[in-house]
Amino acid sequence: MIAMKPVQLLVLFFALGCAQAPAQNNAQGNQGTPRAPAPATSPDAGQEAIMDRIERDIRLPEGAGPLASYSRSYAWQQRADGVRKVVAVYESLTGAPAGRRRWVAETDLPLVLDGGCGLVSLSYDVAAQRIEHVTCNGEA
Repeated sequence: MIAMKPVQLLVLFFALGCAQAPAQNNAQGNQGTPRAPAPATSPDAGQEAIMDRIERDIRLPEGAGPLASYSRSYAWQQRADGVRKVVAVYESLTGAPAGRRRWVAETDLPLVLDGGCGLVSLSYDVAAQRIEHVTCNGEA
């Protein structure tokens, strides 16, 4: 299992472009009411094909459970250098339904700062059609 220090983990999240302020999903609107996360969109055929390819090719890290035991969230990431990626978070910690696949906004990806292999993050290069990395979260 890969152990990461909190600083390394934060650097990883910034490098992936999926770091956000923890309270962002619970931000208060101007009226003082909580803002609900954007609803997951139904994946189109292209998104379904990308999820299928990733899930066919992925090798989960040592210590991770079987793929079917995770709820899997995918999002587009458009980097400043123009490279388009898919980032994903697989989770088995939060009670999300195992086996669920969904496409969300990048800001709505689950964010947990520990949890070991209960949370797995990945990055997929769309142009190269390859998984760049797959990692378990660190432990607090």
